[in-house]
Amino acid sequence: MLGRHSHQNRDKSPSNVELSPQENAQFQRWAEGLVQDPAIMGGETVFPDSRLTVLRIASLVERGEHPAAILEDYPYLKPIDLKFAPIYCQSQTCDRAYQPL
Repeated sequence: MLGRHSHQNRDKSPSNVELSPQENAQFQRWAEGLVQDPAIMGGETVFPDSRLTVLRIASLVERGEHPAAILEDYPYLKPIDLKFAPIYCQSQTCDRAYQPL
């Protein structure tokens, strides 16, 4: 896919979130699967094979939406997506300003 993983060489380590070394490695693997393509959602970071932005899920999680409801609405997501989406956006890698609650 053209543009997939266009940010692949950037360090995606969350700078302002404390993760264990194991969680950080898991986060890195998770973030490498995300997609940035100018032809999809204006280049915003999205989940693979979708038009769903990471920012959207991070916002739902931060707003306090129940995880089961999010997973029901977006059955292709996994619990790890709900865990890491807010961290991804807090680490200044989301495409728009992200303000956690």
